[in-house]
Amino acid sequence: MRITVVSCFMFLLLLLHLTAYAGNSNVNPAGDGYVELSILDHFRNYTGSRNAGDFLALFNVPANSVLRQQPLISISDGRTAVFLAIKMPAVDGKTPNFALNGADMLTLKPIKSGEYQVTVLPHKGVSQASLLAASGSTVHEYPINVAPPLSAGIDLTENNFNSFLRVPIDVNNDGRTDYLDDYIFTANYLAIQRTVGRDMGARKERALKRTLSVIPATKEIEYDPRLFDDLPQAGK
Repeated sequence: MRITVVSCFMFLLLLLHLTAYAGNSNVNPAGDGYVELSILDHFRNYTGSRNAGDFLALFNVPANSVLRQQPLISISDGRTAVFLAIKMPAVDGKTPNFALNGADMLTLKPIKSGEYQVTVLPHKGVSQASLLAASGSTVHEYPINVAPPLSAGIDLTENNFNSFLRVPIDVNNDGRTDYLDDYIFTANYLAIQRTVGRDMGARKERALKRTLSVIPATKEIEYDPRLFDDLPQAGK
């Protein structure tokens, strides 16, 4: 079995192909291709109130039947790898092509027929990355949920998170406070809370537990193939 990592030229062709679908929320995933929304996109589209429960819930995304990421959210520190498993059956006997945006590929290998394990390293400081998969005439773009680390001077305590919710700050130093700051702060808060196992209360605790159930602690980030056992078989 041959698995192809696309060249720079092919990568540009994939990106050009995807422009026909970018921003189109009505694209049929079963059609010629589509771009799936990321957690960052959900923050961009969010118009509700600024409270911890709702922000945490934006990370509680439905399970993807085609691609799984471990951990669900990764801090792009330039050192932490992300494990992906993708269902992409061969078309007319041809194996799929893969390309990355905002990350480097470390390993790519078949797990079983039509399913691949991909290990990637997100570029340092990126807030978005994606895996592009081309099979036959279809091109799909799947988000890799990443967020840059906060500066060392920001203490990610519950009190500071609540203060940020009341008075947002420009955590990425782009000169404005917006959804991107909300996403980055919340992602980093989730990462540190999962690592140290801090206790919370009421609605925030419930939302956090739902989200953290699929985010392993930093010291536990190792690829576990059982995480992807419930992926449906192709054609079912």
